[in-house]
Amino acid sequence: MGEQAFSCVGFTPKRKGAAVNCGNCENWKNASCSVRAILDELYEESPKFRAYDMMMRTNRGINYSSS
Repeated sequence: MGEQAFSCVGFTPKRKGAAVNCGNCENWKNASCSVRAILDELYEESPKFRAYDMMMRTNRGINYSSS
């Protein structure tokens, strides 16, 4: 079996052996994740987010001159 598409630290399976996705998670209720705020906070502290954030902040666009 291949690698999972994502990893969620808040994943709590509804039944043993269920695939790792939101539909099979105890925290997924009424079309929203009940631990989303915690997951977002953990992501914002990760090196992956910091690298992406730095890339977006240093993007200066293009220089266009009509000379």
